[in-house]
Amino acid sequence: MKFRYLGEKDNMQVFGYDFRDGATPDVADENAIKRLSGNSHFEALPEEEAEAEKEKEHQEEEEEPAATFVADVIAEAQDSIVEAPPEVMEAEAEAAPVASTRKKRGRAAQV
Repeated sequence: MKFRYLGEKDNMQVFGYDFRDGATPDVADENAIKRLSGNSHFEALPEEEAEAEKEKEHQEEEEEPAATFVADVIAEAQDSIVEAPPEVMEAEAEAAPVASTRKKRGRAAQV
């Protein structure tokens, strides 16, 4: 049977079950089920909602490796970026056109 913690604390652990960040653990211990059922800070999830929670957890488990793979690929690509030697960087800086900051006067400035 799945239970949801309704209290104010973010980090709640009861009877060895973890209720962090809205987690809804599947409680199997009969004593824990009786105690949680009688506690106003916990609610037993209806069977349909408990099944939906299980499906959601299953999907998150499947998605996690893909996200980890993408993060690994990005990190590897960033590690493989090679900077040009300083002399190449200086040559490119010298070759780049620099915009003039002087104000133009006369007719040329008006056109």
